[in-house]
Amino acid sequence: MKKIDIKQVLLAAAAASALFVSGCVAVTDAGGQDTGAAQQEATTAEESMDAEEVDVAPSSYGVGDTIDFGGVQYTLNSVTTVLEDGISSPPSEDVYLVLDLTISNTTSEEFISSSLLGFDIKGSDAYTYDLAIFVDTKGSLDVSIPAGDVARGQIAFDVPLLDSYRLSVTPDFFSDSGVFEILASDIG
Repeated sequence: MKKIDIKQVLLAAAAASALFVSGCVAVTDAGGQDTGAAQQEATTAEESMDAEEVDVAPSSYGVGDTIDFGGVQYTLNSVTTVLEDGISSPPSEDVYLVLDLTISNTTSEEFISSSLLGFDIKGSDAYTYDLAIFVDTKGSLDVSIPAGDVARGQIAFDVPLLDSYRLSVTPDFFSDSGVFEILASDIG
């Protein structure tokens, strides 16, 4: 039996849904390559697939990947941990998870990023965790980014040590969320 790469099929379905709903979401891989060409091939393969066997594999975006929301692009550069915040307080959970992100605004309008409204983290235990506002981070993700400009900053969350985390990114109230999967092995 012919096997089809389920990642491509799922990516095509997700991209088609996102484009239908918002008309503006695209995803690039860690090398910055647009995955749009693979979407057309996957859609064609999906349409020709009858009751064939398919290997199911999860599709996710991780450290080094970029998610594009119609010209506002988020890249997860790195993930580290610290054991105390700027006022020498230990975390309520096990560690402060510090995420380093770059936001590129390739649109023709100013973009405003809010760490409080734009980012959520959920652990592999299915609980969501709090933003840690007193952790010493470099840069800020609470910024106004002019058209054609880039901002880089860090954000921290108070989390237990788990196998994985899911960082949800939502640029504004009208956009779908993008998700970065962070594995314990990704944390430096």
